[in-house]
Amino acid sequence: MTRVLATTLVLLALCGVADARKKRDPVNVACREGERLARAKKYEEAAAHYGKAIAKVQKKGDVFAEQRLFDSLHKALERVRPVRGGRKGMGGRTVKAALLAFMAELDPKRGGAFVSAHALAAALLYDATREGDPCAGGPAEAVLAHVVARPKRGQHARAMHRYAQGLVALKQKKNDEASTALGEALAAMAAGQWLYDAMHVAVELAVLRRALGDDAGAVKALETVETLVPRKDPDLFLGDVWSDLVRRRLAKAPEAVLAPHERLRFWWHPGTPGGRGGQGRSHPTGKDESRLGAAWKRFSKRKALVTVVRDGYHFEVRYGFDKSFKEGVSPGHFMRPYRKDRLDGVILWIWGWGVGLAGLDRTGLAGTPTEPWEPTPFQAVYMLATGETWSINKKGEVSIQ
Repeated sequence: MTRVLATTLVLLALCGVADARKKRDPVNVACREGERLARAKKYEEAAAHYGKAIAKVQKKGDVFAEQRLFDSLHKALERVRPVRGGRKGMGGRTVKAALLAFMAELDPKRGGAFVSAHALAAALLYDATREGDPCAGGPAEAVLAHVVARPKRGQHARAMHRYAQGLVALKQKKNDEASTALGEALAAMAAGQWLYDAMHVAVELAVLRRALGDDAGAVKALETVETLVPRKDPDLFLGDVWSDLVRRRLAKAPEAVLAPHERLRFWWHPGTPGGRGGQGRSHPTGKDESRLGAAWKRFSKRKALVTVVRDGYHFEVRYGFDKSFKEGVSPGHFMRPYRKDRLDGVILWIWGWGVGLAGLDRTGLAGTPTEPWEPTPFQAVYMLATGETWSINKKGEVSIQ
């Protein structure tokens, strides 16, 4: 009896030590502080706090720490997004301030696994067009200039850079320069079939062309979006985003200018909403290790863990830790998770012709997220042009080539 009691006391002491270490873990401390600031509605401070913490772990190449911080960020700052598409959100000033505070802490040259300055700059540009305020174009352009100056960043970054340059020119009242930049950005987005981006740039360009007395140019910009909308199963959320943009920025436009928008209203149909996430299940092998987990220690830090190639019709997903794996995936009109097998240990986001990392799981026990529609403003999703390849390595570094 005495021996059993002594063993029990030792085990309880060990559990206490483990709990104490867990509480002192720097990532857990950072998560708790970020969540505290968000509960106090100090959203700008919370965003800056998370940005600083994530920049630190990105510099160390700790992708699992980045994932833990992003999961905490997603929960704490879930409402820091515009109100649209039936989603709860908040005012544009709050969103803009939080995005700027977060972006200021990140390395603009890094393509992050879960968070990147590139994605934050894009979110700022979308919000600038929605609010009719080009002031965010300057900070976004500064970040995107760093992005496009580096190799392996893809054509989408260059198109977004021209979008930002257009907003900067608008702020400076250089309308002709702005029109050229926005027109080039829209053409690149149409070529890449990046519908969400094209909607925002087309509305910005249409507003500018109307201000210059060129209603025909405004119609042409809106017709570009019309050519990109799939006639089979277009979803309600994108329709809501499009209608919200047109209502806010082109409410006083004549019927002739709004004709492309009116025609599209007949094509939008609801997508399929999803929940917050699935639950993990017990491991069928009895060993808590996914195929990714089994290969993790021996896998090179610079070698690609996962690659996604875009061809003309679909994505092709490949795993660096499993040479036999190769599968085609269709692009989605709304955001959805992709996971071939729970034991693979890889979960991706597919959003139109964009791809991002939803999670890495070394145990094979994690649930699959099922939240569609669009990324949060803080989330890194990378759009691909035909022939481009997205890849991520063990350090959480993303490249596009």
